[in-house]
Amino acid sequence: TTTTTTTTTKGTGSVHTQDLLWYDEEVLIPLLAQKSYHLPGNTWKQDWIQFQKNNHIVFGICMHHKLHPIEWWERIIVLLGSMSFALLAINIYYLVRALDYSDRVGDPSVELYSITIAGTEYAITQGTVVLWTFGSLCSAIFDFAVWQTSACACFHPGGRCYGGYCSKHCKDLGSYVLIPIVVGVMGLAAYASYLRTHDDVNQDEDGN
Repeated sequence: TTTTTTTTTKGTGSVHTQDLLWYDEEVLIPLLAQKSYHLPGNTWKQDWIQFQKNNHIVFGICMHHKLHPIEWWERIIVLLGSMSFALLAINIYYLVRALDYSDRVGDPSVELYSITIAGTEYAITQGTVVLWTFGSLCSAIFDFAVWQTSACACFHPGGRCYGGYCSKHCKDLGSYVLIPIVVGVMGLAAYASYLRTHDDVNQDEDGN
């Protein structure tokens, strides 16, 4: 693949033809699927803008590149999966926190540090630290796995399986595989939310 750049001047303005490599699907699509920070021919400002447009979990639904392997409806699946997993993790934290820790070992409600801001005291507990660290790590791994599965880059131009019969019919295979997985995570998140709400109601009744 060769790169050529031409500039045509007319009057006081100029028209800049983008690098032809930009339109090479076999080069561009794998880079987009990998969330590449740099695309050929881009300046750092253009790379920053394209990265936000292509990879932002919300803005990317409408602003992603036309050649991006993850289309708008697939991005909605990714968004729902990410939100559901985060909700599931938070509810599991609160359900574990409600367990009886008579020996105090592993009690997530044990306070490690407190800070007062504008007259309000905020406590950092063992459970909070676990949620911020291990919970965030699990969420990041889940988001990465969902993204890579949805991209299904192997069947797109530049992928290992591109060019055969399967590449024409399996480009969206990853997203179809994700649908039942995301629905399952949403169901677990909803059930965990119900259990947490039920537990809160019981605690209020016991308190009264």
